[in-house]
Amino acid sequence: KKKTRIKTKVFVPMVFIIAILFITYIFPRQSSFKYTFSEGRPWQYGLLTAPFDFPIYKPAEQLKAEQDSILEYYEPYFEVNDDVKVNVLADFDADVNLNSRLSQLSPEYKLYIRNSINEIYETGVMRSDEYDRILKSRTGALRLKKGNIAESRNIESFYTIRSAYEKILNETPEGIYDSVLKSANINEYIRENVIYDEAISEKARLEFVQQVDISRGMVQLGQRIIDQGEIIDSRTYNILSSLKQVTEERSGGATKSTWKLIGQFVLILFKFTSFYMY
Repeated sequence: KKKTRIKTKVFVPMVFIIAILFITYIFPRQSSFKYTFSEGRPWQYGLLTAPFDFPIYKPAEQLKAEQDSILEYYEPYFEVNDDVKVNVLADFDADVNLNSRLSQLSPEYKLYIRNSINEIYETGVMRSDEYDRILKSRTGALRLKKGNIAESRNIESFYTIRSAYEKILNETPEGIYDSVLKSANINEYIRENVIYDEAISEKARLEFVQQVDISRGMVQLGQRIIDQGEIIDSRTYNILSSLKQVTEERSGGATKSTWKLIGQFVLILFKFTSFYMY
């Protein structure tokens, strides 16, 4: 009985191993691309026809050029941080009572400064490097988010910290002097409240790029591609490259399926072996 049990423990796993090898051998697989080729060189093999339908992918240089071209019209997304204005005005109101450089100002100056601060935040203040980058873009605009709505805004409708400060100093009404405003250190109350939304901008950029079709036409099953001795021109080279890419993708998919099947059999083998071990 002991010998029979030992033989069973050895024989059954061996049967499963042989079964796995056999199924792996007979499992249908896509063949990998077996041709080598170079643009401007003659085709060294016999007549090649399309083994299946496949797209003709654009060359990488052409695809990138088209994507770069459409990205010239892309507008990044920004959003307004309302807390900035609320906090700044709260700081200013507190300093009017506690800070001597502000408390000593006449009511006209205090009112002008507060109204100007409120106005620049209603318009929007953003980082100077982001402002300059968008100013140099083809559209010269950005997308400003307000809730679920994003509207296109010309970059010149916003302020930077510097332009906001200059606006407060240069657009004073009669009786308000910029020399007095400078002594009030109003630059301390100017901060960016228009913030770049990286997540939404990147998502929108990818969607923008995806408008460019990665292929230009199809090759149908059985269609003639090239015959022996013919020179591989740029168009044929692109078709062959596309066929190679699709073939390798298909081959990779078949390999994954094979390994998935092997994994299932190994799991069964493990369970079966464990059963006989005990």
